[in-house]
Amino acid sequence: MGLMEFYEMYQPDLGMLPPLNFLLSILVFAFFEIRFRRLRKMKIAPAKNHLPVILEEEFEKRVEKGEQLVVLDDLILDVKEYASVHPGGEFLLSRNIGRDISKFYYGGYALDGNSDNPKNGKGRKVHGTIPDLIVHDLAIAIFKQPSDITLDARIEQKEAVEVIKGVKTFRFKSEDSKGMAVKNLKDYYPDVGYIGRHFLVTNPEIRSEGLPISRHYTISNVMQPNQMQSVLAAVKQGVETGSCSPLSDELLDSTDQPHIHMTLKNYSSASNGLSGMIFSATAQTQFQ
Repeated sequence: MGLMEFYEMYQPDLGMLPPLNFLLSILVFAFFEIRFRRLRKMKIAPAKNHLPVILEEEFEKRVEKGEQLVVLDDLILDVKEYASVHPGGEFLLSRNIGRDISKFYYGGYALDGNSDNPKNGKGRKVHGTIPDLIVHDLAIAIFKQPSDITLDARIEQKEAVEVIKGVKTFRFKSEDSKGMAVKNLKDYYPDVGYIGRHFLVTNPEIRSEGLPISRHYTISNVMQPNQMQSVLAAVKQGVETGSCSPLSDELLDSTDQPHIHMTLKNYSSASNGLSGMIFSATAQTQFQ
């Protein structure tokens, strides 16, 4: 009864409460919006100077022993504690233990087959700044292979591939080699171990969501127009006659080169992608 009497006697003025609540909401929203925009523009790169180097052979042995390791670019990630909380489900990481997940991380492929399908709200599974922060914490070592190559390059030559519309071959020349051959950089790779491997190409000058544009391009031995024409002619001869002449030694030249060739298709629906940028790039545009 005493509380009720006090309540009836004391009637506070609540007229200022709604505008104060509104002002506080605006300030909180502005704080998190500014913080989000700044965070989105950041490029979070793992500090590699303190990470040990693990060779491919040791990596494979550790995976065989049961360690849940994956490769992302040149980093080895331990995903044992993270797999169960991955937004895409534990299945995505558990199915790729011991593998290079870079192509998935950059959105080049998707397990559901919808990496290039914008319908129904499905598009590329591209990771942003927050996943980069997570990668920073998961990285345990730097992954090294005997054939690893990292270089800065610029487009030296563009040549259309006439057998396919909208396709061109680009020759990227290394800036570091000064015209000298770079070890393991070839026009033709005779080692079957290169099957399924790729070049990770980055344009550091153009960014999307604050991050450099990157994409994987699969290594192939038919990356130049003359090679493609010769292989197509050999296939046609084999189909028509049942036998074919061997390819020339020039096409099978596996000596080291100062350049690489990549054959790309210009997709009109993805003009803001890396392939579209390469098609419109000048000789001054730098790639890594």
